[in-house]
Amino acid sequence: MENSTKIITKDLAETDEFVIVQFTEVIDGRLSVSFEKGIKDADGDIIRFEKI
Repeated sequence: MENSTKIITKDLAETDEFVIVQFTEVIDGRLSVSFEKGIKDADGDIIRFEKI
C-alpha cells in the first residue's frame, strides 16, 4: 500500500508554469519523489504536464 502526498507550488512569478512534487512512501519505508511541470495557457487552464 502506498501513501502519497502531492505539493503544488504557488505561481509566485506570474508565469504559465508550475511544479507538482509528489512524495510516495513505498512498502519498505523508502520514499520516492517525482516532479512534474505543469503548463497553463493564456486563460489559466492547464494544457499539459511534463516529467522533470
